[in-house]
Amino acid sequence: MRRFFDRADTKWRRLDGAIHLYALPEPHEKVTEKAKMEDRALADIAGLAVQPVDYLHMTLQRFDLYRDEISDEQWKQLDEELTSRIGALSAFDVAFNKPQVRQAAIEVVGKDGVEWQKLVDAIRDAFSASGLGDSLTDQPFGPHYTLAYCSSDTDAHTDAKVQKILDEVSVETTMHVSRAWMVAVNQSPQEGVFRFRKMKEWHLGVK
Repeated sequence: MRRFFDRADTKWRRLDGAIHLYALPEPHEKVTEKAKMEDRALADIAGLAVQPVDYLHMTLQRFDLYRDEISDEQWKQLDEELTSRIGALSAFDVAFNKPQVRQAAIEVVGKDGVEWQKLVDAIRDAFSASGLGDSLTDQPFGPHYTLAYCSSDTDAHTDAKVQKILDEVSVETTMHVSRAWMVAVNQSPQEGVFRFRKMKEWHLGVK
């Protein structure tokens, strides 16, 4: 793997408070207990920044945007657009494959579906309709969450060792998606961790 925090998409204008939309696990959901087990298995591997389970998430959309850059009028319109568009969608489950060592992180990739894409599209459309379309970054490549980021380059032997460990301890699981959360994200490149603070939630299937 190669160091994740050398990627261009980690070079934020400000490292504290970037606005993202996330799907988060419900309390005591099985996916969280599974991630705790996987984190313990990865704890002593050099070159990995294991992500705290409290911040487990699937990214629905990242933005080059901060709360103080949104006017009160835009915020009100954005809230209305997100409420209407997300509320019109049905809640759904994402089924995950086993964790994989990828180019710069260890990721648990979900089996893509139309429900996921509808939610991503609804969020992007809401921001565009609110005059915030310029803040949109690329869409996520699909539903996934990250167990660990590569904090320093690893060799093929280490990557194979990590994959073997994960294959032995991991099982397939699911995450229920019934809400979309706006969060303010803090990036710590030296530590290799993303932390976030919840700001507001929107429920699927309320219309």
